[in-house]
Amino acid sequence: MSSCSTVGGEWTAKLGPRMETNDAVIQNTVEYVRGMLASNDASHDWNHIERVWRMSVRIAEEEQVERTDCVVLAALLHDIDDWKYTGLDSTDRARAFLQTQGIGFKEELGSEKIEMFPELACVQDADRLDAIGAIGVARCLTYGGHKKRGLYDPAIPPLSDMNKDAYMANKGGLTLNHFYEKLFKLKDMMKTRAGRRIAESRHAYMVEYVERIQAEIAGWA
Repeated sequence: MSSCSTVGGEWTAKLGPRMETNDAVIQNTVEYVRGMLASNDASHDWNHIERVWRMSVRIAEEEQVERTDCVVLAALLHDIDDWKYTGLDSTDRARAFLQTQGIGFKEELGSEKIEMFPELACVQDADRLDAIGAIGVARCLTYGGHKKRGLYDPAIPPLSDMNKDAYMANKGGLTLNHFYEKLFKLKDMMKTRAGRRIAESRHAYMVEYVERIQAEIAGWA
């Protein structure tokens, strides 16, 4: 049997355990987020949230972060009202939901000083790790298809040194360019030691993929 062949539970095992909880607030959050993301494409769906949840917990354990409950809640809510889909700030609806659960949401959590909050650093790294490597390639192609972006154009090179405003305005960009404009930069933006270590192999795979697709486009491979 091929190493890629799976049946029954073997397939589930290859994709990792489903994330579960006995905490009522977290379970309520799971159900809320599932409903909110039900119409999203596969690049930003519930499976993405679950992967970020799983990786956030892994990083938090390795970094010895105490408030894993905060890590999980932040992981679950990080893509609510994602600006790529709604143009809105995700913290507003996340804050409102947490208040219905009797939880205060500090204004500082929405700041850019994420190094002050190790819980959020774990989530940010987990989210960025899900944007690179093999899964990152799959998500990039999925999102590009969802937005009907072109795959590449020899006459349009990637933009360099984009600031936040330029990145957000570049909605019609090309999928292959996106690797250079954002994804190749994520390895050096990790906040945690665990995130930086995991990013190394994922980044290397992504670079190899892009080099291969360029060679095939050029007819060299």
